[in-house]
Amino acid sequence: MKPHPLRAPLPGQAAAALRNAIAEGVWERWLPGELELVKCLHVGRNTLRAALAQLEREGLVSAGQGRRREIRRKNTSVKVRRDTSTRVVLLSPEPFHRQPHSAVLWMGELRAHLASFGYKLEMQSPQAVWRRHPGRALEDMASRLAPAAWILHRSTPQMQRWFSVSLLPCLVAGTRHEDVELSSLDIDHRATGRHAAGRFRACGRRDLALLRMRTTLAGDQETVAGFREGAGNAAVRDIFHDGTSEGVCAALRRAFQHAPPDGLFVFHAGHALAALGHLTRSGVRIPADLALICRDDEPFLSHAVPEPARYVINAAVFARKISGLVRDILCGGGAKTRARVMMPDFLPGKTL
Repeated sequence: MKPHPLRAPLPGQAAAALRNAIAEGVWERWLPGELELVKCLHVGRNTLRAALAQLEREGLVSAGQGRRREIRRKNTSVKVRRDTSTRVVLLSPEPFHRQPHSAVLWMGELRAHLASFGYKLEMQSPQAVWRRHPGRALEDMASRLAPAAWILHRSTPQMQRWFSVSLLPCLVAGTRHEDVELSSLDIDHRATGRHAAGRFRACGRRDLALLRMRTTLAGDQETVAGFREGAGNAAVRDIFHDGTSEGVCAALRRAFQHAPPDGLFVFHAGHALAALGHLTRSGVRIPADLALICRDDEPFLSHAVPEPARYVINAAVFARKISGLVRDILCGGGAKTRARVMMPDFLPGKTL
């Protein structure tokens, strides 16, 4: 079996075709030479080399002798004992006791749902799998733990693509990246971003800003895209910070030196709280001078003055939907991947 030829000579499509062919076992250990791959995929040599470079960065292939690349992972390289395992492993960059309250709620509900049909939820937070090249760490972990299924939380593109190629039973608690064939469930971040921009425009705000960290999370990328779509002709700028309260204040201080925005969309609840404190201390009147909306919700925001406008998720519903996806893949019904989204409820607060 050969990978299907491409209609458009794009590196991303070429990389996806190669991933699929490797997952299907088309080649045992070595990729064919560049000339053969160019003919097979119907792409130019520069496009092929860009695709191969992408697979090398992911750790899927490595440079071999001459023009040939060695396949580093195959879907048969990880021995999984799914017939006896009753564990479902949730991979998250933070252990359970350091998760935000909103995540603790749905994780706790999910634990109860899985227990009701005989499975135990286990959380793992090995930092090695969040590195740029997680392949070896993931392969070691998969061989050692061999759970019945995996759940990825706040996962990187490299992690998602590794699981997509490995064909292990896995779903994403979040937004999946391009070229990833895994089922997923997340907030509809794109629609949320569009809705937030629309609320700002309805209030007459035309100079908008996104207060956020630089991340590769697909949900953050979807939020940005949706917000820019909803903003229409309104100006939108990015205010990046390092994730600390001091970093949030410093970023806002720089942004307000010249042309301050009149609408601020903050991604995370803790950063919204830091922004409210800094802006109030700086003499900015909210919402008279600046309207503010937070994408995420945490219970402490209900005690902030003024209380931020924000989006609230029903943790019980989220956990129930994730549990349903887990049952699908445990019962062998997860062959067809599905990307599901939920629209959160909007809480107007006092900052609009």
